[in-house]
Amino acid sequence: MKLRKGLVASITCFSFLCSSCAANIARTGYQIEDKEINTEDCQNTIIVRNLAYDSDLVDILGSVKASDTGFSVKCSEDYVINNFKNDACVLNAELINITEEKQPDFWSSCYRAKAEFLKVKDRELLSIIGKE
Repeated sequence: MKLRKGLVASITCFSFLCSSCAANIARTGYQIEDKEINTEDCQNTIIVRNLAYDSDLVDILGSVKASDTGFSVKCSEDYVINNFKNDACVLNAELINITEEKQPDFWSSCYRAKAEFLKVKDRELLSIIGKE
């Protein structure tokens, strides 16, 4: 009986740890449905950091935050940025503006970031940003 309880407890803990292994992605202002995302259509999405912009020249389509769950394993910078790119693709965003980021450190082995998805109204401005 003790062996059975121990086995059940071990399986429960293992299942919990495996189900919580990816970075926590919190979306604001939009939702992503579970569907295939064709990222080939979104190869021109530009990633910038702390872009200062005139709010009259862009539309903010939504924002996102990637954080550590405490049990995260799949939370590298590449993993998080790819999630941001997929969201930008679904939203038809032209820019991903990373507004805050933290590299892995003593407290967390995860890359953590906040970003906003932007659509630029001024085509000339977009071409200038794309060259930077």
